[in-house]
Amino acid sequence: MRPLFSTIRTLATGCATLAFFLATSGASAGEGVRIPELMFMPSVNLVLSVGDVAKSKEFYGDILQLKPMANLNLPGGLVMTRYQVGTTEIKLLHSATTRKAESGKVDAATGIRRLTLFVRDPQGLSERFKAHGHPLPAFTAEPSARGWSQVIVDDPDGNQIALVVPPDGTPDDVYKNIELRLTVKDLEASRKFYREFVGFAEQESVKLPAAEGGELHPYRFGNTTILLGTFGDALPPHTGRWEEAHGMRYIQYIVRDLDAVNELAKSSGVTIEQPIFPLGKLARIMFIGDPDGIINEFVGLPK
Repeated sequence: MRPLFSTIRTLATGCATLAFFLATSGASAGEGVRIPELMFMPSVNLVLSVGDVAKSKEFYGDILQLKPMANLNLPGGLVMTRYQVGTTEIKLLHSATTRKAESGKVDAATGIRRLTLFVRDPQGLSERFKAHGHPLPAFTAEPSARGWSQVIVDDPDGNQIALVVPPDGTPDDVYKNIELRLTVKDLEASRKFYREFVGFAEQESVKLPAAEGGELHPYRFGNTTILLGTFGDALPPHTGRWEEAHGMRYIQYIVRDLDAVNELAKSSGVTIEQPIFPLGKLARIMFIGDPDGIINEFVGLPK
């Protein structure tokens, strides 16, 4: 199998261009850097820690029928199962150790609380749920003004997955989108992080019933929308490293220049959970925490 970055290495010439600009402009290394402009793909990836690998593969592969990708063998004997949605990868890290599950509803904790996917064939989806011994999904109208049909189901680790059915005639690109619902404590601090540091475009807020958080604040880049909502500051945190618990753990960005992200993080005063470190010969990685400790993982080319 080709290494993680071998298929995108040809794009790395942008690194040299950026480095030359920073070196000759007289500006600090982090000044003028925009993370969306450094990303190889117009999307983020989602990294999950899973308990029962076979059940997770059945759910994401056989029932949801996400496009399978080649497994990735990581240093230390770790295996990652991957599925593709548009240019997003849904990455399942296999855990041989029994851990607590930090999953559940959007109002149960702070963290990455829900993944939304868009589906074309609700009848076929229902048949697959039935064939695999799962309850039939009951589609209802979304609580937002969009009002498309949706059902919220749990994956084998208890993560909430919203399956949304757009109306007939919806452009194909919609089915390549994902939405990540984050529950946060300090809404303004989180909005600043994803607007100013991550640099995704702020969209018009979405009104919801109080049980769903009352209001969501979307931030969009390419096929990805990050939705921020809050239920106050009393919820426990379901955040942190993948090996600490099962559930949705990381928002992952694949970037051309990890050093530029590092300098931007330092100059912006965000929390660097773990400085740059090598992932064997595959990549270099750093972890940045948002105001609630949700790990934003930045992955760059190896040196």
